[in-house]
Amino acid sequence: MKSLGHSCAALIFIIAPLVLSEAHAEPILCDDDLQVAGSRDDILVIVNDNSLDSCAVGRYYAEQRDLGKKNIVHIAAPASYWLNFTEFCSLRDQIIKYMQENTLVPGAPPAPVCTDGDGPYYCQASADHLREHTQIRYLVTTRGVPTRTTIDGSTLPYNSSTSVDNYLAYWLLRYFSIDVSFNFREREIAFKDGRGMRRVNPAHDGELIVGRIDGVNREATMALIDRIIDVENNGIYGKVYGSRFGKYLGRAQWYDYSANALVYGTSSTGENADSWRYQLGLFGESRPECVDYLNYPRYSSEGKAPQNCQVRFSESLPGTSGSRTPLVDDALIYLGSLHGQVSAAGDFNNLLSWTHNTTCTVKLCEDDTDPVACRAQSTDAFGEINTACVGLGEGFMGFNYMSFPLSYLTVWPTDWKGPKGGSLDNMAFPELRDDIGADDTYSLWFRNTDSTPDPLCYAAGADLTTPPTLPCRDQRRIALYPVIAISPQPVNVIPQQAAPSRSVSGSTSPMRKTGLTIVLKR
Repeated sequence: MKSLGHSCAALIFIIAPLVLSEAHAEPILCDDDLQVAGSRDDILVIVNDNSLDSCAVGRYYAEQRDLGKKNIVHIAAPASYWLNFTEFCSLRDQIIKYMQENTLVPGAPPAPVCTDGDGPYYCQASADHLREHTQIRYLVTTRGVPTRTTIDGSTLPYNSSTSVDNYLAYWLLRYFSIDVSFNFREREIAFKDGRGMRRVNPAHDGELIVGRIDGVNREATMALIDRIIDVENNGIYGKVYGSRFGKYLGRAQWYDYSANALVYGTSSTGENADSWRYQLGLFGESRPECVDYLNYPRYSSEGKAPQNCQVRFSESLPGTSGSRTPLVDDALIYLGSLHGQVSAAGDFNNLLSWTHNTTCTVKLCEDDTDPVACRAQSTDAFGEINTACVGLGEGFMGFNYMSFPLSYLTVWPTDWKGPKGGSLDNMAFPELRDDIGADDTYSLWFRNTDSTPDPLCYAAGADLTTPPTLPCRDQRRIALYPVIAISPQPVNVIPQQAAPSRSVSGSTSPMRKTGLTIVLKR
């Protein structure tokens, strides 16, 4: 979303207890009347019963995929973006318990009860048992299932949150007594040069494939499911955006880990690196002009990727002025690392540089001849972007190195700043309202509109065979301060005479920047 300064003249900070918003006043349809078993037994959908949206999203996905009630596991966790480690372990154990009771192959021995490790569900024996006997290959997390967690006692060289989805991929089927860096090559080795392609095999690979269905609200999330189905029915087409360069953007290359050799090319480093050229073959791009521009500096006109090329390379973020691809159109595949994602530039205008085609010019609904109709047809959750112009190819596939399908969302008013983007963990996405304000009708609300009125969670080590009874932890910290620009001041160039020094009792007050920190505990 564009900065609030674009549409709001006033900002009100309203701290309110969790309340059902009008949009969620209707009863939530869950999976009580869903068919018990569906057409597949290898998919498990995770829904959070403390979220107003999670079960509705999970059920809708199950209906579209012909899945049954057994394909859905209900967990109790805070309906927020962030989990602490205790809460993550509870989430992990709830899923393990369900998988042990509902997803084992016929004839499998009963799951062991852990007397060591992090019992009773998580230890070496239980991980080995589940890895060997579960039918589940794919996990689907839904809106309302937290996305990020911190790991207590981590041995990793950095201290930051990590992806819930990424850890579920491994921590359900492998036992870890401490946090370690993941470096498992089983599936990559099996893939070989592409001819070893197969479905994930949990017993051999020790991992699950995890996908997330999430969005800024329920409607946007449901639309994502529809988009997935449409893409499968319509096929995929578009352009490839990649890199022939180093790790900043992420060199795209095809490597056979079973032979420890490149599948295409003879070198992946140095001036003669050619491993990146396989990307040209994805769409049969053989025109010289679609490669020759790499011989020129990227800031020059000769160094820009021609717009008509099906495969376009750049060593910096696509959609920015310094990139070889300042305008991205009909994007199907983006091969890049974390630093190379669209959101990495942190600029609303850069987002507008990603379009469906090269002919559209009206990128904001406010510039359309009929702004009201534009907003009504926009798939943008805020109705600001003209999504008939701005957007990705029908079947866009992005590459996200750190596996944060949707880490967290923030939006702050113009000229306001804050540590970590204005929030410190546990931050719910601020809600923009256009029906209440100080001197206009706009305000920004900080509350969790996706949470049930009285969310209940499990205490550490609680009995998971009974319903949760502990009120979920609910805390959000808002740390914002305004940036005040001081206009240039005239300077008296006449030499000044220093005044005699004097001793003054008491302490002096240093300059302070205006700030606002609000802590909400429920």
